[in-house]
Amino acid sequence: MVQGDHTGLADPHGMALDAKNNLLYVANHGSVHRVQAPEAGRAKRGETPGWPLTRDDAVLGSGQTLPPSITVYSKDAKGDALPLRVIQGPKTQMNWPTGVAIDPDRNELFIAMTAEIPSWCLMPTRAATRLLSASLKALAAW
Repeated sequence: MVQGDHTGLADPHGMALDAKNNLLYVANHGSVHRVQAPEAGRAKRGETPGWPLTRDDAVLGSGQTLPPSITVYSKDAKGDALPLRVIQGPKTQMNWPTGVAIDPDRNELFIAMTAEIPSWCLMPTRAATRLLSASLKALAAW
């Protein structure tokens, strides 16, 4: 499990495992807050199996909105692991990425988005991008 301040995770909404290259791709909306281990004796609403830190452990006032991103980790990453790569910025035209899929044979990463922005296919090891589909609004009108 990857969790912590250095991970670059910001409201993750989708993951894809590239078993061929041993990479994990994560789609992040961009909402983030810090968490810290609970103080001794502090009661929690309930324990969530597999998650040592939950929203009960949020640091008040630490919320931020970051640009949406795709963070890439080794498939064996654990703890407060830094991403190996981050796909982010205005040239990506990403807005609310909700899912990712990988085609390791063609070396393509597919990103699904919920906003009125087209979904994209990125070639992770190249700078090239190409448009895959029309925006959700255009598809709904079709």
